[in-house]
Amino acid sequence: MRNKKLFFIGLLITSNFSLGNCLEPHKNLKDFFDSKSFSADFQQTFNDSNADKFDGSIMLKKPHSLKLIMKQPARTDLIINEEAVYRVDYDLDQAVKYKKENIINQIPAAFLLLSAKEICKTFEKIACTNDRCFIKPKDTSYLTSINLIFKEKNLKEISYINSFEEEAFILLSNFQPNSELSPSLFSYNQEVTDLIVLD
Repeated sequence: MRNKKLFFIGLLITSNFSLGNCLEPHKNLKDFFDSKSFSADFQQTFNDSNADKFDGSIMLKKPHSLKLIMKQPARTDLIINEEAVYRVDYDLDQAVKYKKENIINQIPAAFLLLSAKEICKTFEKIACTNDRCFIKPKDTSYLTSINLIFKEKNLKEISYINSFEEEAFILLSNFQPNSELSPSLFSYNQEVTDLIVLD
């Protein structure tokens, strides 16, 4: 009986160690997910040539806050904070507030908020060669794979394939790691007053 208990305790220690350290061999990936904030400009394209291209900027402050500002083809903001997710459409003069736990898994960029430990729990495969990393989620309901490309230790490009086999490519520029970002950036600013609340 004592041997079984020791084996079980050893298994727990091994499991916790592997969960916390699966990124250890992948320095760029580990450094990126250990970092607390960044800002960058981006251009997003799709493998479907008929799909719109998006230009904008991204700001991230862990553990809860992410903001995407889409400037082209139309101004739209996506805001994730500790309490909720907002989608602000300036052309329609309308904002929608979502309950965070109901929609967060449907937002491709939300994986960027994960800590290194959460990445180890959430993804079943992580493979890096040189400056390119492939990660595969355990739950493929929304995303089936993600590729990250680094240049001089900074994240340069993200591509992902969703569950409909649509592929998106996000090219980052002006990447600023460890940016000083005010919490007010991630609040609903009420410039758009027509707010729809979905629970």
